[in-house]
Amino acid sequence: MISRPHPAAEAGTPLAKLPGTMRITVYVRSIPGTGTVQAYCPDLPGGAGCGRSEEEALAILRRRLAAQLDRSVKSAPPGVRVTAIDL
Repeated sequence: MISRPHPAAEAGTPLAKLPGTMRITVYVRSIPGTGTVQAYCPDLPGGAGCGRSEEEALAILRRRLAAQLDRSVKSAPPGVRVTAIDL
């Protein structure tokens, strides 16, 4: 069983204060000439989001990373036990 994001994360509570969360370094930059902002994590596959503001880019990135890291295992092969860890 993989844990779900804590509901307070969407309410703006600092991540360091939430149980079962992890802190990820995010780079944010404005893309010249496009009017968009990019938020990205170079160490995580699929770790990028673009929006019209920093808040929008971070929200998109948060949803993409949550979906990537929160994939439930449908079934395990015989003899394999499924578990989870909190970071």
